[in-house]
Amino acid sequence: MKLLLNEKRVDVNKARNDGVTPLYMVCYYGNVEFVKLLLNDERVDVNKADEDGWIPFLIACYQGHLEVVKYLLACGRGIDINKKNNEGEIAIDLARQRNETDIVELIESFQKNQNDARATFRIQLGLLGEIYSFIFFFIYIYMINNFL
Repeated sequence: MKLLLNEKRVDVNKARNDGVTPLYMVCYYGNVEFVKLLLNDERVDVNKADEDGWIPFLIACYQGHLEVVKYLLACGRGIDINKKNNEGEIAIDLARQRNETDIVELIESFQKNQNDARATFRIQLGLLGEIYSFIFFFIYIYMINNFL
């Protein structure tokens, strides 16, 4: 995957006949490592839908892949969390239908305050690095204790 992504001539958004892209597939199967690799490539269209209107975020929520959903929300790439599929369903409703309460809670926290939620997810996922995570954690705790 790394070799393909390093080859700039490769179309990272190339879809099958049904519109399924590489990011969609790794979100469908819950492959966190491949999701990370694809999200690090700015060429990847994170909101490209298949022929049924499903984007990678929708399918990850529907399949119950909590860590994938967390990475998608943490990446800061403009994931459309309210994108409807062709049936008019959005991610939070799909997660509710499938009793994916952890995913529902993630989306709800993201809806309340994207910046705080994204920062929290990035800490949980270890995306800030150890020193920055440590510093941010103490600033976050300080703010909670002194301003809320």
